[in-house]
Amino acid sequence: MLIGEYMANTGVHLNLPDALQSRLGWKQSFVPNGLRSGIQGLDEQTNGWPRGRITEIVGASSSGRTTLLHSLLAEGTSRGEICAVVDAMNAFDPSTAMLNGVQLERLSWIQCGGNLEHAMRATDLLLHSGGLGVVILDLCDAPADLLSRLPSPFWFRFRRAVESTQTVCAVVAERPVAKSCSSLMVHAEATERLFTERVFREATHRIEMRKPYVGQASELRATWRWNS
Repeated sequence: MLIGEYMANTGVHLNLPDALQSRLGWKQSFVPNGLRSGIQGLDEQTNGWPRGRITEIVGASSSGRTTLLHSLLAEGTSRGEICAVVDAMNAFDPSTAMLNGVQLERLSWIQCGGNLEHAMRATDLLLHSGGLGVVILDLCDAPADLLSRLPSPFWFRFRRAVESTQTVCAVVAERPVAKSCSSLMVHAEATERLFTERVFREATHRIEMRKPYVGQASELRATWRWNS
């Protein structure tokens, strides 16, 4: 049974951070204010990914949304924080995440096998358990019709659960889904791709902060390179 299904069916209240720290000897500590994104302009405008709030990372496939997800997890785990990914569509690739700096030993990966209801319930339980540095709800590759039918009360529960904590809550999807419950929305878009002898070398993405609106200064550029 997938862990997301188990969590959704049992409704068990987790004490995940305490259990992991006790077993592995981790020392949990939080960085004041937000977590850095690694993108200079975004960090200057937002002071990093906000804690106690819902952030949405939106964009089409190959837009850079997954790289932003990995950047967030890499920053959190590198600072000793315990993080969790709720993988709705089993799209998360731990090997790629590790190459992008994510410390997998500090990451809880919850697969939900394409069941979005289980993903929402698992996220709800994680946020209410408290103590996690980063909780990501990965809805990448979820069909648009299923996303449109997500119950809106979940987003209000997420907002209430996280607002008094030090947790960075991020929702990653092709389009906005949390609506008024999110405090920050970052839109990723691919602008250039460089190939050398049919080998992918470099991609350039435009990272635009759409919520809150900050005018022209919200348009940012970030470049990531892969070496083969």
